[in-house]
Amino acid sequence: MQRSVVAAVASYAYAAFHDNTKPMTVFDFALTTVSVILCPTQFIFVMCIDCEVIGWDGFILYSIIGALNVALYGLVGVAVAHLRQKPNDDI
Repeated sequence: MQRSVVAAVASYAYAAFHDNTKPMTVFDFALTTVSVILCPTQFIFVMCIDCEVIGWDGFILYSIIGALNVALYGLVGVAVAHLRQKPNDDI
């Protein structure tokens, strides 16, 4: 759970403090790619172009992203645990 929340917090910090007026560099592209891989629930808010990241609106937006990320990682964990479970041959 901590890693998924940390990914959402790091994505929020990057979005809040990144200067969007400058052209994208290779580092920015790599950081954005890693951010999307670690926090895929950000895709839900792709259409929210005019949303303010700084302030309560951004905090609420990324809190929702963090909660969805926790749920996603939880579902992945349950699926992996279920697949790794050995069948019971005692029947």
